[in-house]
Amino acid sequence: TAARNGEVVVPLILSNGSNIFSFQGEISYDPNRLEFEKIIWTNALSKFLILQNQAKGNVKFAGASSTSNGKEEIFAQVKFKVKILK
Repeated sequence: TAARNGEVVVPLILSNGSNIFSFQGEISYDPNRLEFEKIIWTNALSKFLILQNQAKGNVKFAGASSTSNGKEEIFAQVKFKVKILK
């Protein structure tokens, strides 16, 4: 449960991966209820070049590296600010 003007953190979890050299994803949200703040990437992706593009209600991201990763773990956390509660 989050309070108005509170923070919501959504973990992005990698599972069943092996020899991952690149990734991409897209997160959609209701911009009337949430305000995107940032994505916090874990140290497991420190050798990845990561790009992200934000538009109202949508965040796209992609990463690539010459070094593989494939551990089952939280690889990022997406932070939102709560604007309106239902």
